[in-house]
Amino acid sequence: MKKARCIKRIVALVLCLVMLVGIFETGGYQPKAYAEINYAKLLQSSLYFYDANMCGKEVGKKSLLNWRGNCHTNDIATYTRSDGQTVTVDLTGGFHDAGDHVKFGLPEAYAAFLLGMSYDTDMSAYTATGQAGHLKTITTHFADYFVKCAVLDANGNVDAFCVQVGQGGGGFDHGYWGAPENQVCARNSRPIFFANSSAPSTDIVSLSAAALAMQYKNFGGDKYLTTAKKLFEFAKNNNKACNQTAGSFYASSGWADDYCLAAIILYTITGDSNYKNEYDRYSTEGKAQNIWWPLGWDNVAPAVYYYSGRAAEFTNLMNAYMGRQNPDGYVCVDSWGSARYNTSLQYTGLLYDKKTGSSTYRSWAEGQMAYILGNNAYDRCYVTGYSSNSVKYPHHRAATGYTGGTKGTTPHAHTLIGALVGGPKQGGAYSDTTDDYQCNEVAIDYNACLVAATAALYSVNKSGITDSSLYNDGPQALTLNSVSITSQDRKSIVLTANTNYSDVSKVQFAWYASKDEGKTWTCIKKWTKGAKKITWKPKEYGEYTVLCKAKNVGTESSKAVSAMCAVSHHPYIKDKCQMPYWGEGGGYLIGFESYENPNQEYKYEMFVMDLTLYSKGVTNCWVHRTGAKKLKKGANPSDGKTLWTIWQPQYGYYLTLFRLYDKNGKTIDEVCYGFVNAY
Repeated sequence: MKKARCIKRIVALVLCLVMLVGIFETGGYQPKAYAEINYAKLLQSSLYFYDANMCGKEVGKKSLLNWRGNCHTNDIATYTRSDGQTVTVDLTGGFHDAGDHVKFGLPEAYAAFLLGMSYDTDMSAYTATGQAGHLKTITTHFADYFVKCAVLDANGNVDAFCVQVGQGGGGFDHGYWGAPENQVCARNSRPIFFANSSAPSTDIVSLSAAALAMQYKNFGGDKYLTTAKKLFEFAKNNNKACNQTAGSFYASSGWADDYCLAAIILYTITGDSNYKNEYDRYSTEGKAQNIWWPLGWDNVAPAVYYYSGRAAEFTNLMNAYMGRQNPDGYVCVDSWGSARYNTSLQYTGLLYDKKTGSSTYRSWAEGQMAYILGNNAYDRCYVTGYSSNSVKYPHHRAATGYTGGTKGTTPHAHTLIGALVGGPKQGGAYSDTTDDYQCNEVAIDYNACLVAATAALYSVNKSGITDSSLYNDGPQALTLNSVSITSQDRKSIVLTANTNYSDVSKVQFAWYASKDEGKTWTCIKKWTKGAKKITWKPKEYGEYTVLCKAKNVGTESSKAVSAMCAVSHHPYIKDKCQMPYWGEGGGYLIGFESYENPNQEYKYEMFVMDLTLYSKGVTNCWVHRTGAKKLKKGANPSDGKTLWTIWQPQYGYYLTLFRLYDKNGKTIDEVCYGFVNAY
């Protein structure tokens, strides 16, 4: 035994030397071990990409990113079934494919399935890191969309299935660069494509069935299993053919792998031998046995192998690609989106280890992930928003915050948290610019591989902690820092709530005012989404306390946060004057100015309170008064209309009150000011 161990050590040492010689001979770079390797944080972050790509009527409620809101709410189609009945199909929901806004059927179904498979194989990673709830929200959003996509006939069977919303070329989605919330699409204006008996799209229908079955396996929900069964029956009972609507964007090379995957998952869940029979019937088809290409949207054969008990054969796949590495050790299967294949292989290798009880590929997978996180020749992290050296310019319309087209290295308005970019090309070349969609493209199928590999790595390492600045299972923690007066004139006041949300489309605000220091409140603006700024026209003059409450859309009012500010509203009194009087007797000249005085009919009154007397409990502490509320019969016409008075105070502290009456003697404004006579 000792001799065998010694031989293994020598072999390992020789292999290490060979690798080092290869690196130095090719002018390569030996990676430094300083990248931030935190699998808990990476798993947490990688799920956020799906919040960025979420589509439909509930984005504002479900997405954890405050810069995303509801979009494409007119993804509704009319479809004529095979029985001649025309029905309305609500296709809102699902996820945008990449940095665009198309909902392509193959990557949609694949991403949903792989996320579900990851939870199935590494559930403990999600529960230990607190990410189970977030993952469930994402996969449920996928699954609900697939249920909507199924058009049922009068007997409840699938007559058609939506396989695509939007189009990858021309003037539609790829011709529009801007936030999805701003892409105004009238009903039926986005191209919508269906699978039916004439165009069965067996690949998409089957893979969607597999995703729904996996959702049921993980989280339950009878509607998901029922729809999965009906979709499989549709695929079974119609001719077999690949989808054609996606064109070159997602040109499927076969359907047997998708069909066999749905069959084996349904058999695993239900035990129904009919599914096993279908699996056996097609499992020898070439595409169902394509273990020579990594797990991805066009090849789920490795997943078929895993669930059919043949994971040991993954060595064929791993050995085929582990030698394809750049000079600094990064395995690059293809120059377009290399990181997705790399992380896919990581996950596959770790599945092999899981099934065989070995650690054959663990160190290799850890090294590859370390490279992706920044342990490479360029000190560059290929996961956006993960660390300070993360790439900064992913090819993603919503995150850029600008419109019109890509703008190279123009700073993006929003950080796209946890997105795996395409990565380096063969030889290591890479361009961090929004224009380069090969290197910096992001997509739901890319991130599904990242999520799965990360969860598997956490399962074997159980290391790292989540980032407390990211909210795990709910909306981003909302704060309301202050309320400020943006502008004010004699008639209206513009108030702004200062919150940590730059996009307040997911926040509701309510506004209140009080004239008695908060004892009673009057609502001046009911709960309204996005109302962080209001224009308020108080009905009365006076000193107010204004209160703003804010809450995330869909949450209870009891969870609202609040902030207040003081508002002084005086629609008639413009200013005051309190200055020394240098005339005979000295003292002070006090008075005030009004905005208007129609026909010289306003009347004025000024009072001075001695605060020293007030503090001693003296009832009559008003020591000076001038002006008159009403003119007595026969009085001088100027009496009560003077704006000024001369006052000779003693040393002390005073309060001056200026009051203004209209022609009917009604008080229309009054202002108090403090006054100190220090002489």
